Amino acid sequence: MWKGCHHLPLMEKPSKVDQIHSLCEALFGERHRNYLSVASSFLDISRPNFHDSKTEFLQELTAVEAIISHCDGIFSLLVGQGQDAPETHKLMIDRLVPAINQHVMQSIAFKEISTPNDLAVKNVVETGFHYSSLLVVLHMMEAYRRRLKELKQQEVDFWNVTHRPPKYYARTVALRFARLFAQERRVKPTIGTVSDGSHPSTDYGRALEEVFNILEINANVRTAGEWAIRQLEESDWNPPLNALSGGLFGMGTTKNSTGPTISPVVEALSKA
Repeated sequence: MWKGCHHLPLMEKPSKVDQIHSLCEALFGERHRNYLSVASSFLDISRPNFHDSKTEFLQELTAVEAIISHCDGIFSLLVGQGQDAPETHKLMIDRLVPAINQHVMQSIAFKEISTPNDLAVKNVVETGFHYSSLLVVLHMMEAYRRRLKELKQQEVDFWNVTHRPPKYYARTVALRFARLFAQERRVKPTIGTVSDGSHPSTDYGRALEEVFNILEINANVRTAGEWAIRQLEESDWNPPLNALSGGLFGMGTTKNSTGPTISPVVEALSKA
């Protein structure tokens, strides 16, 4: 026998992202990855973005709060109070929407589609620029609100105390996973231990323990999990679909509006 035959190739160990993805699929069902993301995974396992100084931190916090405020302003002007908006406001939107859609349609009518961005804009325009843009802003607001939550927690943990807690990454991952669990299962997660106290006794606790093992986080699972659950709000497991649809649906169903009805789109976004 050839001397090298006994050296069989070793199976490459799945990456941490792949292991987390498999774990979450077992818990929540299959999620297909897409070409928009190299690693379209369930759970963000990146470490929090620490700032080098309080000045840097406050600069970002102020910017994020201002961006959310301006986005809210856009909705106040273009959506108002939905069905409860004054009739004069609804009539103004009825006049404004077709005019804006027409202006944008004319601006791209003879534009060559040469980049992915060109194609994205074309798709937004052709699906109803006004309402499609509002949905993009909706995604933007949600992303910045999530970032604001992180910054507010960092303010408590880092900038209002004299030292950094040593298990912050564990708490960050536990909180992200708690929000994911609540969103996917539509229930508030719980945590506990079996009678001998050695292992978690709930789905969230057992899965979080496995997440910590994969990420090599050396921290008490129950302590981190209990802290994470305390940070959750009802909107994490019971998203305010009615409030969302009340705003956008009110503007999307006026009799003179142009473009597709957005109700199914908003509902899908709310469940995403």
